[in-house]
Parts: sequence; C-alpha cells; structure tokens
Amino acid sequence: MDQEAKRRDFLAIVQTTYIAHGINTLSKGVPIRDEVRHEISGLGVKNEMCDAVRASYLIPDDLTGVDAADEYISWKLFSRESGAVDPDEQPNWITPGFEGWDR
Repeated sequence: MDQEAKRRDFLAIVQTTYIAHGINTLSKGVPIRDEVRHEISGLGVKNEMCDAVRASYLIPDDLTGVDAADEYISWKLFSRESGAVDPDEQPNWITPGFEGWDR
C-alpha cells in the first residue's frame, strides 16, 4: 500500500474516532463534560488533528494505516481515560515532540 493511502486510512479512522468520542463524552453529562471541555472543544480537537496529521507522515512501512491508527488512538486518546496504556509510552514510530514529521 502506498504511503498516501496509508495516511488517508489513518486520518479517517483517527478523525472519526475523535468525533465519536466527543459525542459519547457529551452524552455522559455535565460533570465529565466540564472536566474535558478543553479537549472536546473546537480548538482542542483541531490541535489533536494537527498532531494526527504530523503522525501520519511517520507511519512505518511495516504498519497499515489501520494498525497505526489503533496504536495512535490507544496512546493519544484512550490511555488518558482508562489508564490501561501508559500515556508516557507513545508508539515507537512517533518521535518525541514529533521531530521529523515534516519529511
């Protein structure tokens, strides 16, 4: 699969997941909504999508866009809530601070 198709798959999955996550979070009521308002706001989601675009340039050849999206979402989104994934352990294909994302 070519890199552009991989990036499209990755970005479609990440974007759709963030949208669904925001809707689900809002349906939980006021206390949780107020806790994460900055994350589900327009600016918060825009910032997350900018990170996702940067990460999409770093997907290794041996990962599909689907697998990369799963790793990324598990690290960037769900580890914050469940604590199941250490938020400090980002996928090894994403360099610290996204260095080199613009290649």
